[in-house]
Amino acid sequence: HSKGTVGALIVDRGDASEAPHALGCDIQRKTVKMARLSHKFLNESEQKFVDQFPPEEQLTLLHLIWNAKESLYKAYGLKELDFRRNILVQPFEWDGMQGRGAGYIEKGAFRQSFRLIYSQLILPDEEALFYAIAVA
Repeated sequence: HSKGTVGALIVDRGDASEAPHALGCDIQRKTVKMARLSHKFLNESEQKFVDQFPPEEQLTLLHLIWNAKESLYKAYGLKELDFRRNILVQPFEWDGMQGRGAGYIEKGAFRQSFRLIYSQLILPDEEALFYAIAVA
């Protein structure tokens, strides 16, 4: 949820062989505070990825990475993950409205890879809403 907006995923498990075994999603309205908080969730390689973009696009990238990490955290389903060390997002393709990439959770001997789907929606009040979905 984010400021009066709620997201949900519905999965058809009719064919269990193709159904995801771990799934998470997160939504976030655009906020400038994301830049102030980024040091708490970005690792060095993720920061380098963001830094490659023009300054006017970096806030969007921070939101997308935050969404991805939140969706990975929710897919993992357990507590005690450090967002900088245990939840990792690979550089991804982004066309300004949607993108795809990969991420993983790594803690001790555990490692799980996920596909990530990113999107931006422009709401009727012209506010941006970002979301990410993690699928394993």
